[in-house]
Amino acid sequence: MDSGFEVQVPPLFVRDISVGDVLSASFDEKGDVASFRHVSRSGASTIWLLRLEPGADVMSVMAKLRATGCLTVALDDLGCYAASVPESVAMSKIDPILDVLDSNAIAVAFPSFRHPESE
Repeated sequence: MDSGFEVQVPPLFVRDISVGDVLSASFDEKGDVASFRHVSRSGASTIWLLRLEPGADVMSVMAKLRATGCLTVALDDLGCYAASVPESVAMSKIDPILDVLDSNAIAVAFPSFRHPESE
């Protein structure tokens, strides 16, 4: 691995980053990240889910994603969720889980899609 920081959990609020990516960062005078660049990109894709309706059951969706081999993180109080789909897990296993969601209750985004378009 080249020098840098390896992403180990699915990101919730930063686009174009996936688990397994290696990032190089520059820091400001307070020690906060001022900017970053990719040293290398993994083959994993990132999915974001946002709970739009208070009663929407996102946690069961996250459990189904974990059952396929995905890593997940949740800020349940805020209704924000992320999942990392490993390169070894075909999107054809993920699509049926997401396709049944009510788009008025749960929004889905792919801020870092690395899987082949046709599987």
